[in-house]
Amino acid sequence: MDNERFLSILNIEDNLFYEKLIIQKIGFVNEKIRQGKVRVSTDIDNTEVFTALKAVSIFNRLHQTKYSVNDLKDAYGMIAWSEKLGITDGLKHAKEIWNSQEVMEGSGPVPGSVILSRYLYSEKIVIPRITSRPFETKDSTMIWYKNNMPWVDPIKDINFRPGPEIDPVFKVTRVKRIGSNYHFEDIPKDAEAVVEECPDTTVILLPWAWNEDYEPTNTRIVKLDNQQEPITSMPKMIRAYLMLVDLVAQSY
Repeated sequence: MDNERFLSILNIEDNLFYEKLIIQKIGFVNEKIRQGKVRVSTDIDNTEVFTALKAVSIFNRLHQTKYSVNDLKDAYGMIAWSEKLGITDGLKHAKEIWNSQEVMEGSGPVPGSVILSRYLYSEKIVIPRITSRPFETKDSTMIWYKNNMPWVDPIKDINFRPGPEIDPVFKVTRVKRIGSNYHFEDIPKDAEAVVEECPDTTVILLPWAWNEDYEPTNTRIVKLDNQQEPITSMPKMIRAYLMLVDLVAQSY
């Protein structure tokens, strides 16, 4: 059933040859991952867990504003929104919202992430999750996965960092320790940190407003801009995995 749901998304009308080609490449790449010849990791926020939507909703509720996710032109845009309202410590206020239990547990999944995760699980593929979230959000993170992706083992499959503060350096060190050849990310600065410290890692950026105008500073940071229809109409995480498939297939 997981296989059928995933493959149904790849149903490309009037181009059966293209559809079969994609499915064939996916099977090839999946086998490389199972064999350990290709290693993949992913961030959590806004790659699997759509925290941005919930965080913006909470901000609007607190301040009677009407922002949308598309107004987050920078990953730290909520700080500027807070300061515009006269909040002295905009960073602290933004952190309190982003790291709140309501965001951690109540966010929905990124489009395509549940279907892809179930499909990979059925293919016996486990992609390690790496998060720079503060350690006190661990329980809420585990609850989210229990409710949305119960097949994920949060003890084995999620790399949590110790300590009370957000630490992007932790993500870089874990990507390096895992030996990821490919890593899914949404924040350009984090992507740049990964490729700087991990020379064998290519970072795939999921398309969001806060990286829409970003021009990669390294050839190993890949945006999904060059994808064409019908792939561009597919859910974000499916698009990202198809980009991974293309990149891996090209390297063999």
